[in-house]
Amino acid sequence: MNQTITPGFYYHYKHKEEEGVEHYAYEVVGFGLHTEIDNESDAKIAIYRPLYESANVYEMGKMYYLRPYSMFADEVTKDGVTRLRFERITNPELISHLESVRNRMYQ
Repeated sequence: MNQTITPGFYYHYKHKEEEGVEHYAYEVVGFGLHTEIDNESDAKIAIYRPLYESANVYEMGKMYYLRPYSMFADEVTKDGVTRLRFERITNPELISHLESVRNRMYQ
């Protein structure tokens, strides 16, 4: 794993700026531990939710996505470019906007 994951806002590598601020934007709300896996490093799960209404878990009742921590934090290669699967958003203006989106979507 190449990064430390903490709660906050992230873009998935499929995010495209031209599609808007919320395009493939997520909020990591915390982490869990799968109770049926003995190896703790394999059992750690990222818990996150989409900040765009077309996401299937949102449409299904504002549910959460769960992904193994190691997969959340790893790198992917697409079209010859290697990058983080999820990249933390640090721009205060973007964070403020995404907080507003979250508050509207998850009242």
